[in-house]
Amino acid sequence: MNNYGEALSDFADGARNALGGDFNTVPLIQAQFGVFRPGEWEKKGGTALEAARSVAALEKALRIPDLQTFTFSGWLPHMIAFKGGTALRTPLFNALKLYARMPDRRTPVRGGLPDGVGAMASGDEHRSSVLVWNESGESRTIQLELADVPPADGGRTELQVYHIDQKHGSPLEHSGSDFGPSETVRLRGHSRKLSKTVTVAGPGLVYVEVGAVSHHPVLDRDGLSATLVRKHTYADRVTGPKGTTTVRGNAYGCYDAVRAIAYLGVEGDEGTGLCGAEYRDLPQTLDTDVRAELPDHQPASSEALFGIRVDYVLGHGVAKSVLWHGDILDRRRTKPLPWGRRGATADELVHAPELDRARAGHARLALALGAHAPSGWARSGARAIISFWMDSTGPGSQARFLLG
Repeated sequence: MNNYGEALSDFADGARNALGGDFNTVPLIQAQFGVFRPGEWEKKGGTALEAARSVAALEKALRIPDLQTFTFSGWLPHMIAFKGGTALRTPLFNALKLYARMPDRRTPVRGGLPDGVGAMASGDEHRSSVLVWNESGESRTIQLELADVPPADGGRTELQVYHIDQKHGSPLEHSGSDFGPSETVRLRGHSRKLSKTVTVAGPGLVYVEVGAVSHHPVLDRDGLSATLVRKHTYADRVTGPKGTTTVRGNAYGCYDAVRAIAYLGVEGDEGTGLCGAEYRDLPQTLDTDVRAELPDHQPASSEALFGIRVDYVLGHGVAKSVLWHGDILDRRRTKPLPWGRRGATADELVHAPELDRARAGHARLALALGAHAPSGWARSGARAIISFWMDSTGPGSQARFLLG
């Protein structure tokens, strides 16, 4: 998809309806997107207003479960402007750089916000953050109440506040090219709550972050030493009575090949969150770090499954499949994996207690790839498709798998 100044959801609905339910391995990709129509760019590009509207559009894009790629686009001055022989980073560049600092675990934003103001928050065991944007022409003062803030670690936890507006981080408006935090405070207490009042310029953005001073083990990690062959995608699209296509259970699955991280989630009662990555030169044992939110009761669906499947690839094709699973597994399931040996479970089932509901909050699982591999697998290149599966695991369930 490629659009400018239009409602993104309308384009996604149209693309999904065109694909139908027969192309669930074809992802939706927003190849180019801009918040201004052609003709408006020359006046509004490189401004704080563009950054605020772009972040608002990004927040909406994150709600589309089968949108695998979302790309902001524009001529070069929308991100980096050249002036007097100097490369200047525009508000959109700075806003996306701040967004990239946010942890991957979204947390809800509660309470009312003034017209034209939006917010999104995220947090994990290392960092908590809130990004607030204001598309209106008037400044707004917001009282932020953060919960589940990571505790101070030996005095190395900081509160940082960034502003993006005409006077901060917007060199084409009324500020210089330097951009950094407007406030930095070292935190030494152990309270899990924090209150902060911020004023968001109109238009403008404010980013508040509490957590690790520098290194973030998840955001800053490298991928596997193994060689990536390709990613595998899936969207649980189903066709309705009037020819419209939706994603069952608002389920999603995506794979970050740079950091070797899989993300899965199911918003509704049923739905398949699924993604995969194919590697060669894999190790004999592959460590996996799992963080998951699962229901405390057994899901009712006959398709229920939470696990990791490995399809071993030899020279002639996929030779064997092994499924490591927790206590969410219904052997009656019929929905097959769309790649590899395709079966609804696998040739070999391995119960991994680390994936049981009682332990999956945070667990480490060592996948003994070599011990379960078919003969000759290592000599043929140690190649396999690793699939991450969360099927009908219950409303609001989600998981993150870190490989290596």
